[in-house]
Amino acid sequence: MIYNASEMDTEEVKGFIENLTQNQFNKLLKFVETMPSMQASVKFSCKKCSHENDMILKLMAWFFS
Repeated sequence: MIYNASEMDTEEVKGFIENLTQNQFNKLLKFVETMPSMQASVKFSCKKCSHENDMILKLMAWFFS
């Protein structure tokens, strides 16, 4: 069975996740952690203190849409 999260309200999605067994949750977690994604390294300076920052942005939005 396939559940489309965009057709469910927040409480239904929350209930679905909370009712997964530990094994099911671990499989879902492994899938999300290892799924292909786009990422970019972004370097920027803080406007207030000029501290140099380096951040990796990862795009996985399609999975949750």
